[in-house]
Amino acid sequence: MKGALAEFAPQFLRGALSQMLSNLSVDEAVLWVNEDKSLFGEITPKYRAQIKALKLRKMDWLTSGWCIDATSERSPQIASLFLNWPKGREWLDRQTVELKTAFVSE
Repeated sequence: MKGALAEFAPQFLRGALSQMLSNLSVDEAVLWVNEDKSLFGEITPKYRAQIKALKLRKMDWLTSGWCIDATSERSPQIASLFLNWPKGREWLDRQTVELKTAFVSE
Protein backbone atom coordinates (compact mmCIF):
# COMPACT_ATOMS: atom_id res chain seq x y z
CA MET A 1 0.00 0.00 0.00
CA LYS A 2 2.82 2.42 0.80
CA GLY A 3 4.14 2.03 -2.75
CA ALA A 4 0.81 3.19 -4.13
CA LEU A 5 0.74 6.12 -1.71
CA ALA A 6 4.31 7.06 -2.59
CA GLU A 7 3.20 7.33 -6.21
CA PHE A 8 1.02 10.27 -5.17
CA ALA A 9 3.78 12.02 -3.19
CA PRO A 10 4.70 14.38 -6.04
CA GLN A 11 1.11 15.59 -6.38
CA PHE A 12 0.72 15.89 -2.61
CA LEU A 13 3.92 17.88 -2.18
CA ARG A 14 3.18 19.88 -5.33
CA GLY A 15 -0.08 21.05 -3.77
CA ALA A 16 1.56 21.95 -0.49
CA LEU A 17 4.49 23.83 -2.05
CA SER A 18 2.32 25.49 -4.66
CA GLN A 19 -0.04 26.78 -2.02
CA MET A 20 2.78 27.96 0.23
CA LEU A 21 4.70 29.80 -2.50
CA SER A 22 1.61 31.12 -4.28
CA ASN A 23 0.42 32.79 -1.11
CA LEU A 24 3.57 34.92 -1.01
CA SER A 25 3.83 38.35 -2.49
CA VAL A 26 6.92 39.03 -4.57
CA ASP A 27 8.27 41.20 -1.73
CA GLU A 28 7.76 38.34 0.75
CA ALA A 29 9.47 35.88 -1.59
CA VAL A 30 12.46 38.21 -1.93
CA LEU A 31 12.59 38.49 1.87
CA TRP A 32 12.50 34.68 2.23
CA VAL A 33 15.40 34.37 -0.21
CA ASN A 34 17.44 37.16 1.40
CA GLU A 35 16.85 35.71 4.89
CA ASP A 36 17.47 32.14 3.62
CA LYS A 37 14.17 31.06 5.15
CA SER A 38 13.57 27.31 5.22
CA LEU A 39 10.67 25.94 3.16
CA PHE A 40 10.75 22.79 5.28
CA GLY A 41 10.17 24.96 8.36
CA GLU A 42 7.06 26.38 6.72
CA ILE A 43 5.44 23.00 6.02
CA THR A 44 2.95 22.21 8.76
CA PRO A 45 3.81 19.33 11.10
CA LYS A 46 0.74 17.48 9.80
CA TYR A 47 2.01 17.58 6.19
CA ARG A 48 5.55 16.70 7.31
CA ALA A 49 4.27 13.62 9.14
CA GLN A 50 2.12 12.54 6.21
CA ILE A 51 4.98 12.83 3.73
CA LYS A 52 7.48 11.17 6.08
CA ALA A 53 5.03 8.29 6.63
CA LEU A 54 5.25 7.45 2.91
CA LYS A 55 8.85 6.29 3.50
CA LEU A 56 9.98 7.61 0.16
CA ARG A 57 13.18 6.04 -1.12
CA LYS A 58 13.88 8.77 -3.66
CA MET A 59 12.58 12.13 -4.72
CA ASP A 60 14.42 12.64 -8.00
CA TRP A 61 11.42 14.55 -9.30
CA LEU A 62 11.88 17.30 -6.68
CA THR A 63 13.97 19.99 -8.37
CA SER A 64 13.88 23.75 -8.42
CA GLY A 65 12.45 23.53 -11.96
CA TRP A 66 9.67 21.28 -10.67
CA CYS A 67 8.90 23.81 -7.90
CA ILE A 68 8.82 26.66 -10.40
CA ASP A 69 6.44 24.68 -12.59
CA ALA A 70 4.26 23.83 -9.59
CA THR A 71 4.03 27.51 -8.69
CA SER A 72 3.56 28.90 -12.18
CA GLU A 73 -0.15 28.12 -12.48
CA ARG A 74 -1.20 29.89 -9.29
CA SER A 75 1.45 32.57 -9.14
CA PRO A 76 3.37 33.23 -12.35
CA GLN A 77 5.11 36.26 -10.83
CA ILE A 78 6.64 34.12 -8.06
CA ALA A 79 7.63 31.43 -10.56
CA SER A 80 9.22 34.11 -12.74
CA LEU A 81 11.15 35.49 -9.78
CA PHE A 82 12.75 32.09 -9.11
CA LEU A 83 13.29 31.41 -12.80
CA ASN A 84 14.98 34.72 -13.59
CA TRP A 85 16.75 35.70 -10.36
CA PRO A 86 19.95 33.66 -9.86
CA LYS A 87 19.95 34.19 -6.08
CA GLY A 88 16.32 33.05 -5.94
CA ARG A 89 17.07 29.96 -8.01
CA GLU A 90 20.05 29.11 -5.78
CA TRP A 91 17.84 29.43 -2.71
CA LEU A 92 15.23 27.19 -4.28
CA ASP A 93 17.94 24.64 -5.16
CA ARG A 94 19.01 24.56 -1.49
CA GLN A 95 15.41 24.17 -0.38
CA THR A 96 14.86 21.13 -2.60
CA VAL A 97 17.98 19.48 -1.16
CA GLU A 98 16.72 20.19 2.37
CA LEU A 99 13.29 18.73 1.58
CA LYS A 100 14.81 15.60 0.04
CA THR A 101 17.05 15.14 3.05
CA ALA A 102 14.11 15.51 5.40
CA PHE A 103 11.67 13.25 3.57
CA VAL A 104 13.69 10.48 1.94
CA SER A 105 14.02 7.31 4.03
CA GLU A 106 17.11 5.16 3.69
